[in-house]
Amino acid sequence: MDGIIIISALAAVAILCAASKKSNSAANGMEDTPVSIDNIRKGVQRGWYACVLVRIDGVPAVRLTGKTADGKTYSDVYPITQADWDTLKAEGYEAK
Repeated sequence: MDGIIIISALAAVAILCAASKKSNSAANGMEDTPVSIDNIRKGVQRGWYACVLVRIDGVPAVRLTGKTADGKTYSDVYPITQADWDTLKAEGYEAK
């Protein structure tokens, strides 16, 4: 009987931990408003960053990688609409 209580308590703790764990998408900027396709094109055209199409937890997104004013490389992921993702893919942007 004590074994069942211990197993139940461990299961409850595991469920609470899993429920409170934040999604990787929130940690990766995916809670942001979708980036506009015009801003992505403009930034790539001006050489501010490179764009790679990705999916984070099934959500269409872009990984933008560039250099800061002091020369350090930065990279972050931003959500975009499915229509914009499809358009950029058709325009030849790399998809991973």
